Amino acid sequence: MRKLHQYIETAELFKCMVSRDKKEVLSLTKSGDIKVTNVISNSVVYEGKLSITMDTESDGHGSVTSNIDYFDDSLYISIPSEEKIIKCNLEEMEVVKEFNLGITPYQFKILAYDIEH
Repeated sequence: MRKLHQYIETAELFKCMVSRDKKEVLSLTKSGDIKVTNVISNSVVYEGKLSITMDTESDGHGSVTSNIDYFDDSLYISIPSEEKIIKCNLEEMEVVKEFNLGITPYQFKILAYDIEH
């Protein structure tokens, strides 16, 4: 079995995660640069810059930074200071939906599945 290693070098790295199927790695910088790489082929699946402001700095014990989840071609980002989660389409690098929660999203996970009848 061959092991592949992906290295991303930046002082700006904010969040990084592996896709649910373990085939892609997503990296997001504090300034909104995003890159999704296929770990088998080492090819870039999505790359661009998000036009949203995330909560990237913790300024005390009670503060919360943004969190992410990645599903299919969408990136979900929490914005705790605005009490919402934003859904971004990775092909277009644009916001497609905002979920206003009325509470601070400390952590979250997108649960999705297909139902065939």
